[in-house]
Amino acid sequence: YLALSSRNPSINAEWLEVVQAEGAVVKTYAMDVTSRESVHAVHKQVCAEMPPVAGVANGAMILIDGLFANKTHAEFDKTLRPKVQGTVYLDETFGQGDLDFFVVFSSLACVSGNMGQTAYAAANAFMCSLIAGRRMRGKAGSAINMPGKYLQPFPLRRGVG
Repeated sequence: YLALSSRNPSINAEWLEVVQAEGAVVKTYAMDVTSRESVHAVHKQVCAEMPPVAGVANGAMILIDGLFANKTHAEFDKTLRPKVQGTVYLDETFGQGDLDFFVVFSSLACVSGNMGQTAYAAANAFMCSLIAGRRMRGKAGSAINMPGKYLQPFPLRRGVG
């Protein structure tokens, strides 16, 4: 069972066919991870329609490249919100139960920095900090610091992967 959410969810038909042929049940939910109310509403819906939630992953991102000195507050905030607020709201929602996994997709930019991605690096560093806090509370938590070139979708072929 897989519940996928996005502000505007759409699934690649070829991918969906492959996973359903293997017996997966996939449902999509329109959700804005930067809205506490939206996260809670979708959580309630998923709990009503699917088996108990085993794990959560936050792969949300908005990337607005540019030098820090040239960034507006609105641009900086727009980049921060999906990773910062989204991860906080997911942690609030899934902070009490025992999950098998709670994964955030971060970036090597939070470790190495990137002159044009200050807000993005800061947002990813926040996610890693929240994961450290979850682990200190005895909760599941992992941050995957992805290199930029792997943010592009991989081609999907039956029997590969």
